[in-house]
Amino acid sequence: MFKRAVLEGLKNITRSFWLSATAIFILTVSFASVAIFVALTSIVGFSVRNLDSLVSFPAFFTRDFPEEQIPEVLSRIQAIPDVRSAEYFDREQAQENLSQGGIGFNDGFLENAGSGENFAWRFILVTPTSSENYGSVLTQIKSDSFDGTWEEVFGDEEFVNRLIWWNQVFQVVSVVLIGIFTTVSILVMANILRITIYNYRDEIEIMRLVGATNNYIRAPFIAEGVYYNLFAAGIVTALFIPAFQLILPQLQSFLGSGVSRDATNLLVFQTYGIFFLAILLGTSIGILTSYMATQRYLKL
Repeated sequence: MFKRAVLEGLKNITRSFWLSATAIFILTVSFASVAIFVALTSIVGFSVRNLDSLVSFPAFFTRDFPEEQIPEVLSRIQAIPDVRSAEYFDREQAQENLSQGGIGFNDGFLENAGSGENFAWRFILVTPTSSENYGSVLTQIKSDSFDGTWEEVFGDEEFVNRLIWWNQVFQVVSVVLIGIFTTVSILVMANILRITIYNYRDEIEIMRLVGATNNYIRAPFIAEGVYYNLFAAGIVTALFIPAFQLILPQLQSFLGSGVSRDATNLLVFQTYGIFFLAILLGTSIGILTSYMATQRYLKL
C-alpha cells in the first residue's frame, strides 16, 4: 500500500499540474516568509545578547582633571549597581587604544589631542551589566554628580535602544506571520485536496464498491499533501542557504571583532537550526492537514 500511495500521489500531482503548481507556490511563499523572519529574529536577538560585551563607552577626563582624584571617580563608577566594570586608561594607554580603534569615538574630538608625550586625553571605559542598562548607566555618568569631571562621554544610546526595539518587533512579527501563514497553508492544503478528491469522486466510489479499505483510499491523497510540502520546503531551502551564506560576511562585519568566532559559529548553527525547525513544523502541519482533509472530504 505504501508503494501505491507514493506512486498515486505523484500521479495526482502531474494530472492537475497547474493546481499543484499553485499549491506549491503558495506554500513556498508561506515557508519562505516564516523562515526569513524567524532567521532575522534569531540574528537580531543574538546581536542584542552579544551587545552586553560591546556596549562599553568611554568617558574622557578634562585635560586638567587632577590625577590623584581619578581613583575616587573610578570607585564611584564601579559602585553603580548597573556597571559591570570600569577600567582606567592613562594617556599612554588611551593613545594606544584609540590609535588601534579599540573603542568608538568622534574623530573631531581628537583633532587637538596631540601625540606622543603630548597626548592630552585620559578616559574610563565603562561597561554596563547588560544592554538594557546601557541608557541608565550613561545617564548617571553624564549626571551633575560628575560635573567638571568629563570633557566628553561617548555613548550611542539611540543605537542600542533601536536594536533592542527591532528585536522586539521581529519577535512579534514572527509570531504574527507564523499564525497567518500557518492558517493560509492549512486552508490552501485543505481546499486543494478537496478539489482533488472531487475530481476523483468516481474512482473513489468504485474503490468503495469493490471493498477497498479507508486507508487504501486515503493514502494517495495524504501522499499528495506531503509532496506539496516537501517540494515547497526544498525550494525554500535551496534559496535560503546560498542567500544566508552571501550575507554572512556582512553579518560578521556588523557584529564586529568583539564577538568571537565561536559565538559567530553558534549564531550560524542556531539560525540554520531554527530555519530547519520552521520547515519541519510547516511540513508536519501540512501532513496533518492532509490527513484531516481526507477524513472530512472522503467521509471515511
